[in-house]
Amino acid sequence: MNAICTTLLLCCLLLAGCRGGGLSGEYGQRNEISGDWSTVYTFKGDRVEIDLLGNIQVGSFTVEDRKVYITFAGQTQAMRIDDAGCIDGGLLFGRACKKS
Repeated sequence: MNAICTTLLLCCLLLAGCRGGGLSGEYGQRNEISGDWSTVYTFKGDRVEIDLLGNIQVGSFTVEDRKVYITFAGQTQAMRIDDAGCIDGGLLFGRACKKS
C-alpha cells in the first residue's frame, strides 16, 4: 500500500512540475560584489511576473524546444533555456537563473 501511495504522490508532483511549461519559482541575477539577489521573473502555474525596474508586469508563458515564450502587453518574447536551466535573453534581457 505504501508503495502505491508513494508512486501516486510522485506522479502528482511530476505533473504539477510540468504545468505552465516546466518553469517555476524565481529567476534572476545575483550581484557578484554584494551578493544581493535581483528577481526578474517569477513563474507561477502558467503565469509569469516580470519585474522591470520595480514595476511588475504580469504575463503568460509556454515552453517549447528549449525556449520560453513570454507574452505580456501584447508582445511575445522568446528566450533560450541554456544547459544550466537559466533563461538567456541575449544582450537585451540578459541571463536569469533560478534562485537556489
